[in-house]
Amino acid sequence: MAGISIESFKGRRIIGRLEMGEELHAGLLEAARKHGVLAGTVTAIGAVSRLEVSEYEQSAGRYAEPIVRQGDAEILNLGGNFSYKDGELFLHAHILTSYITPQGRDAGAVSILGGHLVSAAVFACEYIIEALDDVELTRGLHEPTGLQLWVEAAKKE
Repeated sequence: MAGISIESFKGRRIIGRLEMGEELHAGLLEAARKHGVLAGTVTAIGAVSRLEVSEYEQSAGRYAEPIVRQGDAEILNLGGNFSYKDGELFLHAHILTSYITPQGRDAGAVSILGGHLVSAAVFACEYIIEALDDVELTRGLHEPTGLQLWVEAAKKE
């Protein structure tokens, strides 16, 4: 069982930085739209001052109530992809962050928080979008999981 797959032979890299205070998810989507991304991936590093993440509860078939964290956190990794959902460009991203707990750095009190990115306020963010210019990916309901996954992959000329 292979699911769906498609090869891409044409692409571009879009490199950029978001502004302090910008909403991370919206800022990345805006950059992709500005450069005409049809499908692609994104990676980013930087820091946030507020973060909301969630996880998909497989047994319940829904996303859990988001965890909200106010305060400084370093983006250790952000990875995601762009595709179309309901006719609009859509970003699905996961984020991994670290932050110093009240016990302090000297106590080695660093925590990790990550998951499905719901929203975040940017402190600093540098990103690279890998645009796949010859494919279009479309999301739809994947019945076995209840998730909005890629259900169609088409070649674009």
